[in-house]
Amino acid sequence: MNFFTYVDCFSAHNHIQSLCVYDGGGYASPDVSIVIPTFRRPALLEHALLSALNQECAENYEVIVVDNDGEAQDKETWDIIQKHKHPRLRYFRNSENLGMFGNWNRGLLLARGHWVTILHDDDVLAPDFLRTMRRHYLAGDASRRLLSCEISILDERSSLPQTMSFLGLLRTKLTRYAEGKLKERVLDDYFYGYPHSGTLGIVFHRESAISLGGFNHRDYPSADYFFFTKYVERYGSAHLVSCLGTYRIAKNESLRDEVMVAWIKQGYEFRCVMSERHYPRSRWRRFLCKVITISQAYQVRKAWGGRYDVPLLLRSINSSLGMVNPIIAAFYGILSRIRMAFFYIRQN
Repeated sequence: MNFFTYVDCFSAHNHIQSLCVYDGGGYASPDVSIVIPTFRRPALLEHALLSALNQECAENYEVIVVDNDGEAQDKETWDIIQKHKHPRLRYFRNSENLGMFGNWNRGLLLARGHWVTILHDDDVLAPDFLRTMRRHYLAGDASRRLLSCEISILDERSSLPQTMSFLGLLRTKLTRYAEGKLKERVLDDYFYGYPHSGTLGIVFHRESAISLGGFNHRDYPSADYFFFTKYVERYGSAHLVSCLGTYRIAKNESLRDEVMVAWIKQGYEFRCVMSERHYPRSRWRRFLCKVITISQAYQVRKAWGGRYDVPLLLRSINSSLGMVNPIIAAFYGILSRIRMAFFYIRQN
């Protein structure tokens, strides 16, 4: 399977309309659009919406809420829009449910900004997100490179006090060291794994994203990983070491075992394709695809509370190295920490 082949992911939903229910009449040609896809989560949406509307900047930006509730059963969402009417705000409701990635694509088409960031309805942006990022994404107009930032994690799966892991402590120290610096990301960084948390904190060029075909719903649950890797392959990527958003982890669909297993399997297939595409003569790369998958199989199960059978999963995709699987996972975990540290301390 060639994940890098162009696919028009917009046309599948051309027959479905998005009704503009509210238009604040703000900027007709904003620099950036904050797109908030939502589906029946009004309480969370309000926090996301306020974080988008209350940016500490005077730039001409817009906020678009794209409601995927085709049955229009959620009156609370409309109540929130009415409560927070704003000149920058536009609210659309799809006539049918487009699916998660279909709704992201619709947001891209509805956006009027030259640049776009997609804010999940359960996440929030820091008040200075646009003000801090603006000078970097506007400076990237010529290259159209993707720009990302640091984010914090709000884990709501347990009421128990959260203790920071060694990896979390290490990352905190490194980000303090590199605070405010812009780090170039290369395609190889995406080979080792998806370096973002969904779409939070990512600003990318709208027309460039559309030209790539958008997010492919057939790549669920990894469509964001695959799409942004394709984007970076063509336009490049940079990362600003400043924490400008909060990613919420709660009990949701992403925590189901079958979703975790699909994500791991797809990641392995994707890295194999990347290996053949960019390193066709490297046997080490093909072996590394297996090593990364072994490590992720254990890490994902631990981080997300999975209950799937790791050895069975690895055998199903021919990535098992038998009894040494746990040892490989632990060893690669150490190497990945070293690699992360090098990213923050290296000079561009």
